[in-house]
Amino acid sequence: INEVQFLQEITDTSSLALDRLGKLDEAETLKQQWEATFDSISHPLCITSETNTVLRTNRAFSTVTDTPFRKLLGQDVMHAFFQDQNIEALPTDPAFLVRRSKGEGLHKKDFEIVCQSLGFELEGKSARLLLFRDITEQLKIERRILESSKLAELGTIASSIAHELNNPLAGMLSFLQLIHMDIKPTDAIHDDIVAMEEAALRCRDIIQNLLGFARLRQQENLEPVDLRDAIERAVKLIELQSRSKGIALNVTSLESEAIVNGEINALSQSLCNILQNSIDAIVERRVKDKNLVGKINIELAPIENKFRVQVTDNGLGIRPEHESQVFTPLFTTKGSDSNAGLGLTIAYSIVRDHDGELEIISQTDVGTTAVMTLPCLSPEGESRVAHVNKI
Repeated sequence: INEVQFLQEITDTSSLALDRLGKLDEAETLKQQWEATFDSISHPLCITSETNTVLRTNRAFSTVTDTPFRKLLGQDVMHAFFQDQNIEALPTDPAFLVRRSKGEGLHKKDFEIVCQSLGFELEGKSARLLLFRDITEQLKIERRILESSKLAELGTIASSIAHELNNPLAGMLSFLQLIHMDIKPTDAIHDDIVAMEEAALRCRDIIQNLLGFARLRQQENLEPVDLRDAIERAVKLIELQSRSKGIALNVTSLESEAIVNGEINALSQSLCNILQNSIDAIVERRVKDKNLVGKINIELAPIENKFRVQVTDNGLGIRPEHESQVFTPLFTTKGSDSNAGLGLTIAYSIVRDHDGELEIISQTDVGTTAVMTLPCLSPEGESRVAHVNKI
């Protein structure tokens, strides 16, 4: 009886042990599946404590930060991901959605950070899951849609309003000029008449710019164009002004052709408007820094099946609150009466009508970079060699 009882106890113990081993194997399998799933997600993920201390990350998080997982443990998640000790801290709420930027200039990326409480503890600490979603391209698309809608709206009303205003304005300007001819500089109303005439001329110039902008949308007769020729034309048109202001133009071009489908005069005008903007920005910065050596770099380079024209200046730059308005028609921060606020708007419209993209990247008191990207007409790009012309 004792032997039977002993065997029974052994059987029960073995059964429990086998059951436990089976559950351990199952738990290990589930753990491996969870880790594989966690690591396979392409967005950076991080499990943190309620104080935003890193407890666990997926492979994408380590790849983006270029830091092994072990070194990330215990770090503040924001400092670990953005690698910037001055980055604004995350809220301590159980769930939130915020946006933060990483990098500067051409390397700037925007991230949307989504946080959700997991409802359990990990290593004795309340766990939260943070997802970092790269929304850089999404924001670019949103900006393009917004700018296109602005241009479409302006294009719709520009020609009709301009034609309606032209006739009465022409009559007003004619009478003001006649009065100006009949009065003497010593007359009491002389200065008022001159001011009114200048204001009328200003209105006339704005209307002409609006008409010209409306006509740009009807571009036809596109043909193969060498971007090097368009850059050369633009530089020749702006060269006299840049030299008179002591601003150096450096052109980095290509030895072989850079052919796109376009209209060379329109592309030259687009580049001229961008260069004019750079010159104005440098002149503005010189008000604060008299010893500033003005420089504008123009670089033409092939990228995949496109060509990129990059114009970089060391001017005043654009304030963050104005960045979203750089392509807004008639928007300007310049005090000059000769500026109508349509330069970059027209440049953007021309590039868009050539199936291209125009992006403005700026940093206050550092400078601005305009990046124009146009589709390549013939995909020959591997053997192009750059050369530099200094003007």
